[in-house]
Amino acid sequence: MANLKSAEATTNLALTDIDQPIRDLIIGGKPLPLARQIMAAANDAERIGLLTGAVHVCSSALTTGVITETKTNLRMRQIAALDGSEDHNILLEALKKLEEADSTKCKAVICSLSATTMLSLAQPDTDLAAFIVENNTPKRLASVANAIAGQVFISENHQREIKRKQGLPDDDIPIRRISDDPELKHSRQKAVRRRLGQLLDLIAETGNEPLERFAVALTKYQHEPDEPSFLMDAIFRLALEDGRESAIDVIHALPETPKITEVKIKLGLRDE
Repeated sequence: MANLKSAEATTNLALTDIDQPIRDLIIGGKPLPLARQIMAAANDAERIGLLTGAVHVCSSALTTGVITETKTNLRMRQIAALDGSEDHNILLEALKKLEEADSTKCKAVICSLSATTMLSLAQPDTDLAAFIVENNTPKRLASVANAIAGQVFISENHQREIKRKQGLPDDDIPIRRISDDPELKHSRQKAVRRRLGQLLDLIAETGNEPLERFAVALTKYQHEPDEPSFLMDAIFRLALEDGRESAIDVIHALPETPKITEVKIKLGLRDE
């Protein structure tokens, strides 16, 4: 009972003088009242103000323990859904205003985002993607990279399964769908791999030290020294087949293993 009263006191303290629509969203998970306010806003400045207030309260609720990281991730997805601007530019402005007011809270709320949320928000070649990368941890970014590479791995596995079934008797072959077309599959795999490359580009642009920390975080996904994970395999292919400079930079920063040394030699990063 004492813990409940303490939590209620913290909630009241954190939400003093907060507009009811924002309170409804952050604590109650009800976005409709704030959505109505945003729809009624006269211009982008008003919309930025409303989303800034929501992001600020969300970060305060997170850092004071009123809501968990999991719930913060959900609330940020709801807030993003209220942003009708192209490439989430209004949300970006809201986050920048929060960073100006309190950079620690800004980093906390961005680091609460799951890999899935970051992938949905941080579309390649957007300012929001660069902002999220700059304010995130190497561990989280490695998780996002792994999620992207996983999409390629699943697609390639599916394609191998289709090829295997092509050798079955006609009666046993399942109905083929347009999405199973090998050329279409290959094109989609290249697009996803390119998206991983774009993430590596953003990380490389943050500087050598963040890139090195990211490379160390990647080793979590390298389970066997001589058997690259699907993430490492995707990065190797970006470097060896596509000549992607950011992928080469990541490989150069990776701790030595027999396989990584072999790839470094192929790339001319070290002597045999």
